[in-house]
Amino acid sequence: MLFNELTFAPFFLVVFLLCYITNRFNQLKLRNTLLLIASYYFYAYFSVTFLITLVGVTLINYLASVMLFKQKRKWVVSSVVFLSLLPLIGYKYTSFLLEHILMIHHAEWSHWVMPVGISFFTFQALTYTIDIYRDKITERSSLLDYALFVSFFPTILSGPIARARYLLPQLSAKTNMNHAGLTSGFQLFLWGLFKKIVIADRMNVYTGSVFSTPDFYTGNTNLLAIALYSIQLYCDFSGYSDMAIGVARMLGFKIRANFLFPFFSTSLRSFWRKWHISLTSWFTEYLYIACGGSRVSKWRWYFNLALVFIVSGIWHGAAWTYIVWGVLHAALYLIEVITKQGQVEPKTKIEATMRGLLIFILWAITLTVFRAEALTDAWTMLAHVLSPWGILYTGASLMSFTLLLCGTLLFVVAEVLVYRNKIAIVEDYSNPYSTMNLTFMVLAVLAISLLGQSGAQFVYFKF
Repeated sequence: MLFNELTFAPFFLVVFLLCYITNRFNQLKLRNTLLLIASYYFYAYFSVTFLITLVGVTLINYLASVMLFKQKRKWVVSSVVFLSLLPLIGYKYTSFLLEHILMIHHAEWSHWVMPVGISFFTFQALTYTIDIYRDKITERSSLLDYALFVSFFPTILSGPIARARYLLPQLSAKTNMNHAGLTSGFQLFLWGLFKKIVIADRMNVYTGSVFSTPDFYTGNTNLLAIALYSIQLYCDFSGYSDMAIGVARMLGFKIRANFLFPFFSTSLRSFWRKWHISLTSWFTEYLYIACGGSRVSKWRWYFNLALVFIVSGIWHGAAWTYIVWGVLHAALYLIEVITKQGQVEPKTKIEATMRGLLIFILWAITLTVFRAEALTDAWTMLAHVLSPWGILYTGASLMSFTLLLCGTLLFVVAEVLVYRNKIAIVEDYSNPYSTMNLTFMVLAVLAISLLGQSGAQFVYFKF
C-alpha cells in the first residue's frame, strides 16, 4: 500500500476517524493501540513475514532500554546496536560480501527479499536506546508507545527518520487535531503527491530509457537525462517525505522536515544540511560525533567527515556504485572544507546563481554513478555526453515529452513560490487558509488529475 495508490484513501479515512474519536475522548491507550494495529497492517500489506524483523528489532531495543534504565552499561548498548543491525546487514549486504568480496557465488543469495524500510525503522529504533544511554531520554516509555514509534505507518517505509526524544512525547500525549492541521497536512500531502506522480513518475519513463542504453542516444539526450534524474530523485524522495509529514500532521503529529530546498544551496555544506536531513543528522549525531567530530586532530577530523559520506553510500545499498558515490562526495566535501569555500557567502546574485549551478552539476554527475547498475554504465553515460549532439530524444511521443516539460516548469515555479514562502505549506504553523494556499490546493488537484502518471515505486523503497 503506497501513499499514491487509491487503496490508501479508505485506509487513512478509517485511521483518521478512529484517531479523532479516541483522541477527542482522551482514550490515548486505545488510540495508540489502534494506530499500532493500523501500522502493522500497513506494513504487512507488503509481506506478513516482514513483520517478524520489525517486531524483533522493536523487542530487542525495548528490552535493552529496560536494562539501561536500571544501569547504564556500554556492553548493553553495543550489543543492541549489533543485534539491531544484524538483520539489515544480513538482508542487504550478505550477497554483496560473499559474491564481490569473498568471490563465493550461489544463486539463492541473490533471491533474498529485503524487508521494506528496514534501513529506516532500524535507525529510528536505535535512537531510543542510544539516547537513553547518553541520558538524552530520562523517562521510560511503554512498550505500546515504543512499538508505535518504531512502526508509525507514515514514516516506516522511507522516513523521515524520527528521533525518539522528539516523537515519543507526542505519542504519549493528546494531540491537537483541528481543521487548520487537517487542511495544512492535506496541502503538504498534495504538494508531495504532485512532485511524485506529475514530475518524478513522468521523468522516470524518460530517464529509465536513456540510462538503460546510453550509447543508443545522442550526447544532448544523455545530458538531459542526467539533469532530469537529479530532479526526479528529489521530487520522488521529497515527495514521499512531504506526504508522510502531511499524513502525520493530519493526525495531529509533527514530523520534522526532511528536505529544505537543497537546490537553492550555494555550497556542499549547505546542500547536505538540506538534503535527506533526517539521515544526515542521524549520521552526524550517532556516528560523526561518536568518532570525535571536529574535536580531534585535523587529519582525524577529515577522516570522520569522509567516514560519514562513505557509510552513507554503503547505507544506500550493497553495490560499488553506492560506495563510489559516497567516496566522491567525501572527496568533494573535503576539498570544500580544506579550501574553506563553503564558509564564504556569495556577494552577488550572479555569484550565488553560478555557485548554485555548480553544486547542481556536481550533484548530477555523482547521481549518474548512484543511478547506474554498474560503474562501467556510469562512465559510458558520462562519456556519451561528450559524443556528437543531434536530434533530442522525446520519449514515446512528442506529446508526452511536452507534458514532461510543462510539468517540470510548473514544479520550478511552485518550488520557488514555496521557497519564498508565498505558498506557506512547509511549516506546521503556516496559515492554510490564505488565498495563495487555497489557490495552490485547487491547482495541485487539477495538475494531479490531468498530468499525473502513477505506477512507479518510490526510489528509496529499495534502501
